[in-house]
Amino acid sequence: MDFYIRELKHEEFEKASALIWKTFYAFDSAGYTMAGMEKFRDVTSTVSLQINSFDGRMNVYGAFAEEDALIGVCAVRIKTYPEDGKDFVNEKNHLTLLFVDGAYHKNGVGKALAEKAVSDAKKAIAAHGEKDGGAITVNSSDQAVGFYEKLGFVKTGERRVEDGIISTPMRLDLPPRIMRLE
Repeated sequence: MDFYIRELKHEEFEKASALIWKTFYAFDSAGYTMAGMEKFRDVTSTVSLQINSFDGRMNVYGAFAEEDALIGVCAVRIKTYPEDGKDFVNEKNHLTLLFVDGAYHKNGVGKALAEKAVSDAKKAIAAHGEKDGGAITVNSSDQAVGFYEKLGFVKTGERRVEDGIISTPMRLDLPPRIMRLE
């Protein structure tokens, strides 16, 4: 299957929000309370996506198939530092909002989106000279734990419910940079 990935434009966030909600409702909403579903809807709304990406809090990517049809979404919050000139600091690199339209599951779309987000986080880590390698976290849905484990993530805690949202915390440790001796 042919598809490509690129950063979403702000005018595409409405479609992204709709895809996230449709996929969440079809595959992840079982066991959620109404309050949890409302909280999830709020944090994945068009406005929330726009605000979080506009000020640099996160990069949002889309996977597109034929005729520029949006088939998947993924975002990553990149760790920021006070010297980045931002008025906030993201304390960790965090993968979030990975959703692929059900018609495109098992075609490598989710893996490609996650790899793009991880790659960008690695670049940011390298740009700040973090020699310890760092890590990328994710709060996985019940259905995606095995998917993330195949990508190298490991569970760092038990399944939990926070603000009505169900997730399992996971982490991908990045290898330390090897410093070249001259």
